[in-house]
Amino acid sequence: MSAWLTNLWTLYLVPVLDILLVAFICYRIIRLVQGTVAAQVIRGLIVLAGLTFLATQVLHLAALGWLLRKFWLAGAVAFVVIFQPELRAAIAALGGPRRDGAKGTAASGTPPAPQPAVPATDETETRLIALGVAILLWFYVTR
Repeated sequence: MSAWLTNLWTLYLVPVLDILLVAFICYRIIRLVQGTVAAQVIRGLIVLAGLTFLATQVLHLAALGWLLRKFWLAGAVAFVVIFQPELRAAIAALGGPRRDGAKGTAASGTPPAPQPAVPATDETETRLIALGVAILLWFYVTR
C-alpha cells in the first residue's frame, strides 16, 4: 500500500501540483502586467526568447546565438533597472494590505480610481494562457 501511495504521489500528484503552482504564478504575473507598458515589454521578451531558442537549438547559428545569449545576460540587469518602481510595487503587493490602516485609499486620503471590471471571457482566457504556459514549461523542464 505504501509503495502504491508513493507512486501515486511522485508520478501523478507532484506533476499536477507543480503545473498548477506554475500556472497560478503565470496567471498572477499576467494579471499584474495586463494593460501596462510592461505587457508590451514582456511580449517583446517572449519574441526574443523564441528567436534565441530558434537560433541556438533549431538552426544552430553560432554567432546569432552568442549575441542573443549575451543580450539575456545584460537584459536581466537592464530589466531590473528599468522596471525597478514596478517591481517594487509588485513585491509590496505580495506583502498584503497596507500597514497604515487605510483600506483602499491613496496616501493623500482620496479614494483610488475605480478599476474596470474584467469580462469573464478575458479572465478565462488569462487562466488558460497561464495553464498552457505552465504545461509547456513542465514538459520542457522534465524532458
